[in-house]
Amino acid sequence: MSPGEPAVVMEDWHVEIDGTEYTIPAGFTSDGASIPRWLWRVCGTPMQVPRLYGAIFHDGVYSGLFPSLTRLFADLAYCALLIHFWHVSAVTDGLGRSGTGIYARIRNILVTFLNAVSAVCAVIELTALRLCGGSHWHTKTKGEPNE
Repeated sequence: MSPGEPAVVMEDWHVEIDGTEYTIPAGFTSDGASIPRWLWRVCGTPMQVPRLYGAIFHDGVYSGLFPSLTRLFADLAYCALLIHFWHVSAVTDGLGRSGTGIYARIRNILVTFLNAVSAVCAVIELTALRLCGGSHWHTKTKGEPNE
C-alpha cells in the first residue's frame, strides 16, 4: 500500500469474538486507525500491522456491516483485537516459560513488560475512540442513537 491508499480485504476475513463469528467481506476497504499524523512517531501509523487488523474490524462495524452491533462494542472489540495481536507470548511459545537461568528470567520479565505496555497502549487508543470517534459512527447521519 502506498501512503494514503486504503487497505483492501482480499478475501473474506472471519473474526470470532465471544463465540460469535463476524465476516468482513472481500473488497471491504479501511483507512486504518484514525491517528493524527503528529502522533505517528509516538504510537505508530494508521496502517501499521497488527493495528490494521483491529482497524479493519472496527471500520466494518462503524460502517454498518453489522447493524445490530453498537459503537461501544466496536470500540471494545478494537481494543481487544489490539491486545490479542500485540500479545508477545506468540513469539515465545516455542521457548516455553520454564527455565531457571538468567536468560529465561530476563526473557520472561521482558515479555511481561511488553504485554503490559501493549495493554496500556490499547486502552489509550480505546479512550481516544470513545472521545473522538462518534462523528464516524454510521447511525449518526441517520439521526439514530449513537450507542
